[in-house]
Amino acid sequence: MVETETDLEAELREITALSRKPEETDDHWLTRIVRSVDKLAESQWDNLSNGAQNWANKASKALDAKQSIPRLPGMKPAPAAEPAQAVAPKPAPRKGGNVVGKGGKSRGVFTAIKKVLVEDPNMTAIDIYNKLAAQGIITTPGTCGGVAADFRHSLTVLKEAGKLQGIDL
Repeated sequence: MVETETDLEAELREITALSRKPEETDDHWLTRIVRSVDKLAESQWDNLSNGAQNWANKASKALDAKQSIPRLPGMKPAPAAEPAQAVAPKPAPRKGGNVVGKGGKSRGVFTAIKKVLVEDPNMTAIDIYNKLAAQGIITTPGTCGGVAADFRHSLTVLKEAGKLQGIDL
């Protein structure tokens, strides 16, 4: 029996338990197949047809050499992507973050968190969150903790360089 690429694709799909994603390109699909076949147990490899083994060997070599993976015989091409819109979508409105206000002064959530930390570098994320919430500034404890950790790290680096004195971290 002569195997077609469609038969090979079905065989490889079955043994790897993969299914093609709706908008997946041919190259990405074939790469996923090759990587999954490379991970098969020896007994599973031995159960593959000669055609599937031959294709997998060629495809694996091509992938290692950073070359195009050969298409499976009879493989249907991926559906064409929709053409790009002529007008770029409008960016989503900004939430929080830092922006420059009048007079070149920073304003925003990150700046507010750092200003609180300048007053007390040892405040916890929850304390920072509560203080900002009392001022009507909307943020999350996670954002407060992340910005605080980054800010404290900067302070530590500056202190180790002898640029800050009198601050206990």
